Amino acid sequence: MRAPQVHEVILDGSFNASVVQIPRLGVLGWSRNYLTVGLPLLDAVTPEQFEAVLAHELGHLARAHGRFRAWIYRLRTSWTQLAENLRKQGQRGWFIFARFFNWYGPLFGAYTLVLARSQEYSADRHSADAVGATIAADALTAVAVGARVVATTFWPSLLRTADTQPGPPSAPFNDVERRFRQGLLADESESALEKILVQKPNPSDTHPPLRDRLAALGEEARLPGPTKRSAAAHFVGKALVDLRQALNRRWERQVTASWKARHDQARASREKLDQLTEKSRVEKLSVQEMWQVAVLTEAFRGVDAAVDLYQQILTENENHAAANFAIGRILLSREDFNGIPMIEQAMDVSSDLVPVGCALVQGFLWQHDREDEAEVFYRRAKEHERIVALAALERRRIHRRDRFIETGLDDATVAPIREELSKCPEVARAYMVRKEVIYFPEKFLFVLGVVPRFTEVFGFRSRTSQGLAKRLASKINLPCLVVVLRARWATRRMKRVNRAQIYS
Repeated sequence: MRAPQVHEVILDGSFNASVVQIPRLGVLGWSRNYLTVGLPLLDAVTPEQFEAVLAHELGHLARAHGRFRAWIYRLRTSWTQLAENLRKQGQRGWFIFARFFNWYGPLFGAYTLVLARSQEYSADRHSADAVGATIAADALTAVAVGARVVATTFWPSLLRTADTQPGPPSAPFNDVERRFRQGLLADESESALEKILVQKPNPSDTHPPLRDRLAALGEEARLPGPTKRSAAAHFVGKALVDLRQALNRRWERQVTASWKARHDQARASREKLDQLTEKSRVEKLSVQEMWQVAVLTEAFRGVDAAVDLYQQILTENENHAAANFAIGRILLSREDFNGIPMIEQAMDVSSDLVPVGCALVQGFLWQHDREDEAEVFYRRAKEHERIVALAALERRRIHRRDRFIETGLDDATVAPIREELSKCPEVARAYMVRKEVIYFPEKFLFVLGVVPRFTEVFGFRSRTSQGLAKRLASKINLPCLVVVLRARWATRRMKRVNRAQIYS
């Protein structure tokens, strides 16, 4: 295939395979190539099918793929990784580049989307040339079905056992291997393949749907059977037992803490559900208590038992956002279009539900050939994303143009803040106000302005004030921006607000 050399192979627990190039000299190139393979994928396919998978991945970087196509493929990946890493690591100056990324990223993605999809078809052809169209098609189907079953059935079912078992199972990857060796259940594999084949192209996904990729190869979808000899057994050989056990141990270490937390929470939730159920027999529950009962009922007794409880909440309060969303979500899962207005009602009441609500409705409409209506929800989500970014900027600092008003907090709420301030000997005075915000004004932003005993020493910030704002912010259970007041205008403005000074 005239593909670049693979320098290192990494085995992990995902259901995926990918080739990544990391330049050792930055923009000058000289890349080192890594092949990452998930053990569950190796368990799900035959040796011949895995060769098809590998040929597809190498096809993206092969010279036969075309230098320009390979360059675009790497560039798309690089831009995505760069933006995501900067955002996650909270690098200074991220917001300087945010506007550029927000402009250039979608523009670059839109112009190269068609090319990126054509790369997938080209990589599939490389795969077919290497092992044959039939094996390549069977590999695509086996990976698609296996990934869906593992993601939607196996792992969720395994994690639900945390509700009753105090510790995680010790060998989940052995269970995955056994499941594929014995063959997936007929109903789950048929259901998974049926849902995969009716999927429509996602406007933002570079991977075409399975049915289009199979049609390009001139093949039909065939249900995968049991893997009598898996790619894992064939390629890994004698080291497989030790590697599988190493992944099991790593997985167990990673989930033990969260598993125990979920188990403890489930036990407490069951007790709470029993208490509220008993209470409901003797007195009427509040709307908040009714919501708790409905959520816990769905978690432990199923969706059907919870629907009527959600409906009872709406009888008490028709604008209850969470209950509207819950019923809308359930209706959409049952292919009922009546769920859309209920989710819209929930989003109108609570802006926090806009991202997940738009994604849910957009996907539902897209799968039912109503692209124009789906586009409306896509645009609403993008507009909400833009406003959230502006709101974050607005809440990061104070400006001269800001308007401060009285907090409206009672003494019981302010008292713990005073106590924390009293533990900081470097604090001279403190003022607490509320900043009027443009975006999401219903979500109050309080500002705690702290005057340190020494604001400057020979023109430099005093060490006593360094980290003070961060320490105090971690102790306050309110949406509060903590600032160390060094500018006279800020101190004067806060002083003018009634009852602003809370500590001296």
